Amino acid sequence: MSVIKKALVSAFAVVCMSSVFAADAPAPATDKAAADAAAPAPRAAKRARVNWYNTPGWKLMTAQERADYRAKMKGMKTPEECQAFVDQHQADMVERAKAKGSEVIPERNDACNWLKKKK
Repeated sequence: MSVIKKALVSAFAVVCMSSVFAADAPAPATDKAAADAAAPAPRAAKRARVNWYNTPGWKLMTAQERADYRAKMKGMKTPEECQAFVDQHQADMVERAKAKGSEVIPERNDACNWLKKKK
């Protein structure tokens, strides 16, 4: 590639990058109301993620069982109810894994933590 082509490509890249960064910058607020409107909304509390990483026995479950498990977890009302369900699920998955000659990876996060924070 010639020196001129390299220079043109570099200049084009700089122009593209500067427009990207300029578009990300928020416009300065001119008054208090505008500054309040521009403030981001508070984030909602994170809910437990029900997936292969956080759910013991995920790979031993059918697609329907996973959907049912996810729906039950979303419907939990108290931390105690949730913990009892998770403990029973863990025991069921350990039994299923033993029958298949494999192991269940223990729970990585507290699946019921989102309910404890909700109180």
